[in-house]
Amino acid sequence: MIQRLLEYHANPSLPNLQGQSAIDLAEVLKEENIVEMLKNLNLANKSDSKKDKKVTLSKEKKVKSDEDEKDEKIENYIKNYQIKNNLSEYNAILNGVNTRYSPLSSTNQTFLEEYLFSIYCDPVSPVAVSL
Repeated sequence: MIQRLLEYHANPSLPNLQGQSAIDLAEVLKEENIVEMLKNLNLANKSDSKKDKKVTLSKEKKVKSDEDEKDEKIENYIKNYQIKNNLSEYNAILNGVNTRYSPLSSTNQTFLEEYLFSIYCDPVSPVAVSL
């Protein structure tokens, strides 16, 4: 059973729910040959796992940095597009191009102001009473 676990690179130093590792249990049971085997394997696994971690971490960092770089380029492209689009719309508004409304004349503006005043401020107005 122990050989099978070792073949699948089980970590003998991981504790169970009671906080005891496989090495601790083998020492309690006074199984010297199992303790030696687990300790030797544990030392070998520690050195291998450090090398593997360094390799995998560096690969993950490269992959993440490439993805982050792509995302950043896309975000910058979208921002530049929005800026250019908004600037062209802003210039069109300033120049009065493609507007579908005509500016209010002074008579229309005073009529509108009086009408709005009568709706919202004049208590005698029939429209204000119906609200």
